[in-house]
Amino acid sequence: MKKYLILGLGSLVCAAIYAGKDDAQEGYVLPTPYGIFHEEKMRRDEKGIFSFVTNTIKSQKIENQNVKNEKIENESRQKKESLEEAIHSLPAYKINPLFEKRVSQILKQFTNNPYYLGQILRGSSYISTIKKAATEKNIPWNILYCMAFTESKFNKDAGGKIIGGLLQFDQITGKFFGLHIGYDKEKKKNIDERFIPERSIEAAANALAFYSHSFHIELDAPFENTIYDAIAAFKAGKGAASASLYSQHKKDYRALRLGNTDYGWYVPKVEACIRGKFWKRI
Repeated sequence: MKKYLILGLGSLVCAAIYAGKDDAQEGYVLPTPYGIFHEEKMRRDEKGIFSFVTNTIKSQKIENQNVKNEKIENESRQKKESLEEAIHSLPAYKINPLFEKRVSQILKQFTNNPYYLGQILRGSSYISTIKKAATEKNIPWNILYCMAFTESKFNKDAGGKIIGGLLQFDQITGKFFGLHIGYDKEKKKNIDERFIPERSIEAAANALAFYSHSFHIELDAPFENTIYDAIAAFKAGKGAASASLYSQHKKDYRALRLGNTDYGWYVPKVEACIRGKFWKRI
């Protein structure tokens, strides 16, 4: 009798286990030892899982690519900085200490002398025109501003027939860079656009861009160096500036052994104005 009772209980336990497995497949689990029944959903949204995994992989790929791009940009910037440092350490680019000395002397003179304040204030009416012309030619506007300050102290009527105007053009150079100088048939009178500030500024921007690009090609030098060659060419002429650079085997005008002449002081004056940021005093 006991034997049959034990077999019967064993059959019931097995049946309960198999019934529990079937229930689990339907979304249910067997009761806990404490007699509390828990219901939980066993089915998963396969499509949702696939989308989640796919999006996670995509996000990881994008993050990895961003890290890679940032690393490439950092390496590129470091190489560029190293190259610029190497270039400026070469004799052809290394700035002459005399140039720096002259810039310091002029900057001190401009800063400590109240006489220049009134001349600086005259430039306020030309800043918008200077910025527009410089932007169109892709040149630094502060260089154009400082050239006008150095040339005429922003006096549009400075000079005479030989050289004149805000940027002190001579007639030949002025005409070459787009200024009308002479008799105008339509207006039936003589016109000299060197003394029209807007036109003089536009011509100076043309000249600076032209000279800088020319030296960039001839010397195979960066624009940040040839822009100073262009400033020298604007004052002394392209031929004279080129001759000085070639004779001393330099590619940056600031690297030259400068003479004690008006030409030798011109670029340092412009550079002193740039470093002094006189336009901020307006």
